[in-house]
Amino acid sequence: AIVVVATPKDGWALEEGELRAACKMRLPAYMIPALIDIRRGPLPRNPNGKIDRKALGVEFASRFEPDAQRAGEQAAAHR
Repeated sequence: AIVVVATPKDGWALEEGELRAACKMRLPAYMIPALIDIRRGPLPRNPNGKIDRKALGVEFASRFEPDAQRAGEQAAAHR
């Protein structure tokens, strides 16, 4: 699933609905994010100062696990 994690600049307002509408106008349907998370603070960083994608992945994995598990169960039932 595609997840967008956005952090607005100081003094800027960012709304999930507006961001989703902009994605729908500019992206093909298969690229529309399943989840948009707007954060007021900084993204997690690794010791090198880069965005820690693994930490973000762990954070959002639980939101999609039931869907993946259910899909696996359905595939096994059709065999």
